[in-house]
Amino acid sequence: MYKKIGFLFFVLVVLILGCSKSKPDAKVDEMLTTSMNTVDQIVQDELDRLHTIAELKDVQEGNWDFIKAALTENETDRNAALYWYSLPSGSYFTSEKDKVEANLSSRGYFPDLLAGKDVVGYPIVGKTSGRKSFVIAVPVIVEEEVYGILGTSIYLDEMWDFLNDKLIIPEKYDFYAVNTMGITMFDLETKDHLLANTLEQTSTTLVEAIKVIISTENGTVTYKWNDKKKTAVYRTSPVTNWRYVISYY
Repeated sequence: MYKKIGFLFFVLVVLILGCSKSKPDAKVDEMLTTSMNTVDQIVQDELDRLHTIAELKDVQEGNWDFIKAALTENETDRNAALYWYSLPSGSYFTSEKDKVEANLSSRGYFPDLLAGKDVVGYPIVGKTSGRKSFVIAVPVIVEEEVYGILGTSIYLDEMWDFLNDKLIIPEKYDFYAVNTMGITMFDLETKDHLLANTLEQTSTTLVEAIKVIISTENGTVTYKWNDKKKTAVYRTSPVTNWRYVISYY
């Protein structure tokens, strides 16, 4: 009986907090669309670039000097990142240190790459850089076998700087993104929230709102933050599967 009551309470919370299908204010909708597209374009461009590099003969033969040059070409034109190449064993090379002692086989994203799948938007703290980043990586496939992995770890603090300068977010509005585990990928309100777990926040209404956000694709929720009621409009990225959110008082 208690389980049934608990389930009914959860359903009630979902109904109260959100997943509203009502059309958001046009200003908020436009802000969310523009902001979301800006981030997605950065990620998609890098994913496409890695796929192109993975098709090159020298890359498929594992020539690290060639791979390093290809990965870092025109790097000043892109968001700051660490570029790397891994063998199926997990041993790897980086654009900063060449061969390193660390191993990537224990990373949560690694099995997908060995299975021939792309990884897009996975949050990490770098093994060699120690920096908060997110991973974009593709397998290098030769004759249907994974011979290597190309990766880009985009630094979140410098991406935050870029977005803060590029995007126009009015006062009393905020733009942030969380992944499906509730991890904050960025929050333009402050850098302090990078890779913070929103499900561990002290605001119970925020936690319940985030649960709705990460379990549905789009909608509107409300919650209390800093003793103020906030409305949050969110959508799911087709590129990273992150939830992009515009919240406001």
